Amino acid sequence: MKLYDIPLEANAIEEQLFENIGELTPELEQRIKDFLAQGKDKIESAAVVIGSLEEDATICQAEAKRLIERAAQLNQSADRLRGMVLCAVDLGFGGKVKTPKFTIWGQTSASVTQFELKSGVDIYQLMAAHPDLVRASEPELNKSALKETVKVGGAVPDEIAVVTLEGRRFLRIK
Repeated sequence: MKLYDIPLEANAIEEQLFENIGELTPELEQRIKDFLAQGKDKIESAAVVIGSLEEDATICQAEAKRLIERAAQLNQSADRLRGMVLCAVDLGFGGKVKTPKFTIWGQTSASVTQFELKSGVDIYQLMAAHPDLVRASEPELNKSALKETVKVGGAVPDEIAVVTLEGRRFLRIK
């Protein structure tokens, strides 16, 4: 008997009992005995397989965790080495070096300007005073308008903090 046959056989036995109005005939009794003998072994075997699959899944999860940690370590090592190479290229080669295989240089990303409300400032009062600098649907700073204001040399209200983050130097390899 196959595992998928067990529910079908159980239904057939139940149906036969219903047809016999609960009377247990010798043939039906033998069928139930055979079913229990075969069915329990199949279900027990399936339970063993389920346990084995769950153990394998646990092992795979542990291995995946180990590999993720290893990848993080390798990325940290690459970042440290990248920093050392950048320092060597900047100090020893004026920021750029060509080798037979690569061109290696240092590059600085553009600085970033951020705008934030200063603590204790009510965005609705700011919106009343400077409607062009606050988006009205969900009151928040209109950062594109603020960037444009700073770009043309306009004044930013005192209620807004302007934070400029310097560009980050990084290594390029091509």
